[in-house]
Amino acid sequence: MAPRENYFYYILNDVKSLFDSYAPPEKLESYDEMWFEFNERHLMWGLPIGVQFDTQVGLSQKKEEIPW
Repeated sequence: MAPRENYFYYILNDVKSLFDSYAPPEKLESYDEMWFEFNERHLMWGLPIGVQFDTQVGLSQKKEEIPW
């Protein structure tokens, strides 16, 4: 979980460490091949997480989709 006003690139190392055991060894330092997605749509690095959550989920379904 991350603050709504945070950006994905600030939490990249934390998320990456969760999945390192599943990645092939030659890809462990390949940050340029990483991305975040929700419902098969890529999320943007340059928008705050909260803005993207509201845009992707919508205010009507917000309670059903927390945490993201």
